[in-house]
Amino acid sequence: MKFGLSVVALGLAWPGLVAAQQCYPTDVSIGWTQPNNVAISDQLATRWPRDASVRLAYGGDWCPDAAQFELQTVDGTPIPAQVRIHTPLTIVENTAKALTIVDVDPIPILDEREDYRVVVRPPNPSLPAFEEYVFEFRTSNKLMDPIDANGFEGVRSIALASDTCSEDPPFEAVNANNPACLVSSKFRLRLEFQPLNSPELSYAIYRTSTTPLDDSGEPIALEADNTRVGVGVQPGSRDVTGTGVPIRPVIFEVLYAPLPRRDCFSVMILDEWGRERGDVDNIACIDLVIPEPCPRGCEGMECQVVFPEPNPFETNPPLPGQACESVGLNGGDPDRPIPPVGEEPEPEGGGEGGAPGDAGVEPEGTPDAGSEGGGGGGGCTVGVADAPSAWWLALVALVGIRRRR
Repeated sequence: MKFGLSVVALGLAWPGLVAAQQCYPTDVSIGWTQPNNVAISDQLATRWPRDASVRLAYGGDWCPDAAQFELQTVDGTPIPAQVRIHTPLTIVENTAKALTIVDVDPIPILDEREDYRVVVRPPNPSLPAFEEYVFEFRTSNKLMDPIDANGFEGVRSIALASDTCSEDPPFEAVNANNPACLVSSKFRLRLEFQPLNSPELSYAIYRTSTTPLDDSGEPIALEADNTRVGVGVQPGSRDVTGTGVPIRPVIFEVLYAPLPRRDCFSVMILDEWGRERGDVDNIACIDLVIPEPCPRGCEGMECQVVFPEPNPFETNPPLPGQACESVGLNGGDPDRPIPPVGEEPEPEGGGEGGAPGDAGVEPEGTPDAGSEGGGGGGGCTVGVADAPSAWWLALVALVGIRRRR
């Protein structure tokens, strides 16, 4: 059985329909923000570290430009920042894309106990609530704590999302109701990991490898595809009850074919610069095979739910997401490089750490009052799917514990 080969033939048969058909939602919805979008006075409101980036996730097709963002104090003072946008790849064709991540990294260290506002204005909102999406936060009097990368265990487990004989089995047969938007058969998986008690951090989930199995259930190493594929990004957590940060379950879909195979996954911390932290070799794997038939409560072969043989044409390589240009806000440089861990520049604005000086900054922003954003105007292009970092273009895969100093 050839591994990871073809695209769906039906989708190519009607190119005119494909161009005209929306196979997944394209209007913008805001998925989550860091800090959480709650009132500044709320007990659950996080007091944001002065040097931490702001991060939000959205669904839909949109490459933002500077005119569609604002980052400012609540009294209207603009804050220079760099905005970077990253979209994970899509494993199952014609399904909803993973959320696009926007990092907003203020260039100066933010003031102590000051209130700030982020305003996002997507041109194609899915709901009126997203036409002008505003969230406010208050800074603390501290900088970020050092990241305990060695204390992060990474992925804890990966399994089918439910029992194959349950009322909601983790399997969906091919959906060919619309030939222009055919969706292959797929499994639904459940991954678990333990977030750190640091709401400023995020977590990138990767499929690290997919390997066919031989007749005895052993992986065929020579046919393994070890390309890392970004499955999605999860927000950070904090302990609000005093009982610890709960385990995070993540549900996502993978292709049913080809079978049998072994898929392995990992979870990495994303720090305030969007750099990976943690042990890239810490993985959890699942062997995917044709599930055993399920009884329907009567006798005979007709009373069995039988899962299909995998169709080799119901596969596709990981599909690239949007590749959006970085944006500079209020004079911020959209092209600032991201420094290696431990080589962060002295920050602008004083203090012992925090936002970058003349090197890398993170995504999100506000319009540049003097130069309409300072560059990096947006525009969507297609990324490259065969590079391990194609879904997180600005990411530097480094392991370390130092913060901005």
